[in-house]
Amino acid sequence: MATKSTPYEIKHQDIPGSYAKNVDFEEAFRKIFKALKDHIDDKKYNKALKDFILLVQLANGMRISEAIEACKKIIENEIYELQLEALKGGGARIVRVPPQVPRNWISKLKKVEKWPSKDAIIMYSKRTFGINTHALRHAFITYLARKGVSPQLIARLTGHKKLDMILTYTSKAKAEDIHKKILEELEG
Repeated sequence: MATKSTPYEIKHQDIPGSYAKNVDFEEAFRKIFKALKDHIDDKKYNKALKDFILLVQLANGMRISEAIEACKKIIENEIYELQLEALKGGGARIVRVPPQVPRNWISKLKKVEKWPSKDAIIMYSKRTFGINTHALRHAFITYLARKGVSPQLIARLTGHKKLDMILTYTSKAKAEDIHKKILEELEG
């Protein structure tokens, strides 16, 4: 949970035996986008930059350090798409800025003189949204799994070299969905 309740706090559930949280992808997207919009409107570009990095991380299922690197290139070149080498040997992949982000916001983010560190973004995420940044990666993977995307394609999109972690995430999501459906059928 965020230290103090914020209007952007994202609901989550603890994952037993892990520091990660179960986070709903769509809710996280809405709340991070709202924070980004509010901070752009209020000319709080340092906060907006952190929101932008987190939004790109969520929308692409990236590690936070990959999102930082991608956002530097996106803002510097004012582009919406780029190819990035995934960390940990996951190969190259395409990174995209969500189309909901207006182009003029990217130019406004150029005004930030000093980029935040990885640790500063992690702390900001905990304080503002109440979640660890890695929960955004989990949210993307779980969202795709629930949409029926194959584990191989999810691994390709997220830069996972091995399927082990993807299969863990996707089988857990499928098991939860099946259990919920069984219980719903009992009601009818």
